[in-house]
Amino acid sequence: MNFFVGLKFKKITDVLIPFLAYFVLSVIVQCAVTLFVIRTGIFESTDAENVNTLFTYNFLDLVNETVTSYTLTVSLITSGCGVIMAYIFMVLDNNVVKELHPNLSGILFLIPFGIITSLALGRFVSILPIDGLLGNYRAFENVVVDSEPVVVLFSLIIVGPIFEELLFRGVIYNRLRTDFDPLISAYISGIFFGIYHMNLIQGIYATLCGIILGVVYEYYGSVLAPILFHIFMNATTVLTMDNPVSKFLDKHIFFSIIVMLLEMAVFILILAVFINKTGIHRAKKYKPKEKPKKPKFEVRV
Repeated sequence: MNFFVGLKFKKITDVLIPFLAYFVLSVIVQCAVTLFVIRTGIFESTDAENVNTLFTYNFLDLVNETVTSYTLTVSLITSGCGVIMAYIFMVLDNNVVKELHPNLSGILFLIPFGIITSLALGRFVSILPIDGLLGNYRAFENVVVDSEPVVVLFSLIIVGPIFEELLFRGVIYNRLRTDFDPLISAYISGIFFGIYHMNLIQGIYATLCGIILGVVYEYYGSVLAPILFHIFMNATTVLTMDNPVSKFLDKHIFFSIIVMLLEMAVFILILAVFINKTGIHRAKKYKPKEKPKKPKFEVRV
């Protein structure tokens, strides 16, 4: 009940505003890149008379074609602009100063933790028969495999994680944390992180990872920690997309399940050690802020 007491309209808008600002930013970037593509003559067959306005069907069709053809490039530009946007939100929230004095003791532990998280949770969602229900993850994998390595490096492994952690931990998690305990804040920010990916398989994976990233951020007290964790997660995901072992496991579900169980066992062990180390499961429950009592005045004659 205390959860619903704290979930006020202002708190909802505080979280939704930066989340929706990203989608507005992404639309602006997509339109801008499409206009650039048109003006530079990359779409040679384009009828210039049909693209004079942003509101024609033909232009929207071209936007979709541009995003499909240059998926990671558009994503890289959006993430780069998103870093600036998220940083501005953090400045407005006065969350930048505290990030300059992080507790990064034992941060190298996040490297193997990020790798095993990617392997275990990635394998878990990949064997679920849900691809195609909402989005097509296999199509995204093909885009990554066929893209230039430099674009993949900056889009998915460097700039992408920096932007996402600044937005979802540096802004959204911090705004939730002013009223909720760490786990509730991690759960909600994790759900937003899953919705952001707009793909069922990536959404489930991102939600689970987002919860862990919230705990990591809470413990280390700096967005640098989840950024490092996120970078190694994404790097592991990219490196395991197109190799002989992954192809073999994709074709043989039995072996894939065995490998997944082994990965999950290691992941759960490391997660349990980390949770016990952070003590986040013993965090105080959220309590509504008490109203200050009015001072009593005595009338003396």
